[in-house]
Amino acid sequence: MATPSEKHEIHCAKRYLEYTETPFYRAFRDRENPESFDSNYAVLKRMEEAEQSLAAVESYYEGLDVTPKFYSKPDSVTLEESRAFFEAHGYAVHTFECQRMMLLTHTSPELLVHKCPVQIFAGAPLTGAAAQLVIVSFIGASADSTQTLYTREGYLTCNILCTPTLKQSVKVDLEGSTTSSFYGLKATVGYQNRNIFRGAESFDLSFTAGYEFMKAPDARRKRATEFGVTTGLTFPRFLVPWRTGRFRTVNQPKTKVELSINFQDRPYYARTLSSAGITYMWTNSRYSSFSLRPIDINVVDMTRPVDPEFLGNTSNKYLINSFKTQFIGGLSFGYGYNNQRKNLGGNATNIRFNAETAGNLIDAVEHAFFSPAKGKEQYTIFGIEYSQYFRTDLSVSRKIMLGGATALVGRLYGGVAMAYGNSSSVPFDRQFYCGGSNGMRGWTPRTLGQGSVANPHNDFPVQTGDVKLEANLELRFPVWGMIHGATFFDLGNIWYIRHYSGESEDTVFRFDRFYKQLGFNTGLGLRFDIKFAVLRLDWGIQLHNPNNPSGERWIHNFKWKNTALNFGVGYPF
Repeated sequence: MATPSEKHEIHCAKRYLEYTETPFYRAFRDRENPESFDSNYAVLKRMEEAEQSLAAVESYYEGLDVTPKFYSKPDSVTLEESRAFFEAHGYAVHTFECQRMMLLTHTSPELLVHKCPVQIFAGAPLTGAAAQLVIVSFIGASADSTQTLYTREGYLTCNILCTPTLKQSVKVDLEGSTTSSFYGLKATVGYQNRNIFRGAESFDLSFTAGYEFMKAPDARRKRATEFGVTTGLTFPRFLVPWRTGRFRTVNQPKTKVELSINFQDRPYYARTLSSAGITYMWTNSRYSSFSLRPIDINVVDMTRPVDPEFLGNTSNKYLINSFKTQFIGGLSFGYGYNNQRKNLGGNATNIRFNAETAGNLIDAVEHAFFSPAKGKEQYTIFGIEYSQYFRTDLSVSRKIMLGGATALVGRLYGGVAMAYGNSSSVPFDRQFYCGGSNGMRGWTPRTLGQGSVANPHNDFPVQTGDVKLEANLELRFPVWGMIHGATFFDLGNIWYIRHYSGESEDTVFRFDRFYKQLGFNTGLGLRFDIKFAVLRLDWGIQLHNPNNPSGERWIHNFKWKNTALNFGVGYPF
């Protein structure tokens, strides 16, 4: 017996439309609106005498310039019963895109945009209003595939099934490295509350501790330690002093307020790094993300000045200036593109671009209203010299699946920084370096470069530069269970952007020779996929060291000092 809703669906149209009805079919027409898709249609109620019913319906619509359409209604024959008959007479089941929906099911953590299949028997392609939604037969992984829903566009019932994430979480990151001259270990413990004020605000707090030990017998001080605290509060909206109606088209707007402090005790100096900033983050598509940091303040306080013995061992005035107490105030912008979600487990492209500048606004105000302190050339703010520079970098990586869990991944990276105005050098922490667990894995951090200068190292690795070029190629493959392997090849180096007094010309980037100054390494790696993280161990072997004396740069004899063992969490790119 038909339900009241089904009876209404069957008989309502008879109250205002012309129609003809037999025990086998019924057909409606609207003389004033012959193009209307929802008032000119037929219903096949029984398969007996289907041939005669079809001929009668086609004759009924003849002269009205209406494409015959048979809709599924509560009293019509099912699709399974009638499909073969209609297809034999030139009719087809048409599928149209209906109102787009966001579905979140318990079987998938991703937000998916689904198309709703619409079943309409029509004797010719449908156009205009007829191409709109009429019948929805199946939506989503958890829907009942045997149920047919009747709806018009704009009135689609959607069930959204959500699985709440954990409100609080704790994470631990470890990073380690070792060579023939030193080894180091760094650990980060983080806490996150994703709904601290009951408005989807996210609170983050992390503690970092690091330790490095110099194994060189001639090193006067062999230990280096580091401690840091970072805290941030993220709001799911833009925090601005004006109305945000103009940002309604922006997807997932966020504002993050962040504070941090870091204490570093190195063999030749000690300093405190403090920072504060506000970051606006948003997306405009499924794969692109943006970040703008209009307030980015950093203070580098040399709590123990650089050891004169360390300064005496280097004539690098650029490096010496980068270790001064400095005030860094500027802004930065970042863009990211990652289409991995388009094809989970398939090919993917990842692009990251960053640009930052510091000191320009401060410098304009200082020059307009103040003068340098007596006996000094540089301007100051709060009694501290401020930095003025720009920095930008670009990373492009591509993953190509070779079958199963085997993949070939490549990356190209380039960056450049330059000091100007009130500064003679880019701050040490904003300079580029090579080596470590994420690039040039045949070297430990800050031990490669600059350029092809011979034997640049002292007791502590401080090789940094203004220009960086790097390329990486890695083959990833399964080994057994959660264990995966990798073989990789890296090439790259760092340089200064211009010649500095007391430095070799070999440290400067020149287009006609930079390719001769690239370092090469290969290596093997193990990855342990423990579901919530990937633990990585990479053993890099140097093939070409541009900092060795001329004639000895290609390494033919294997020695432990020409290798590096790097430990990291997550993939390098």
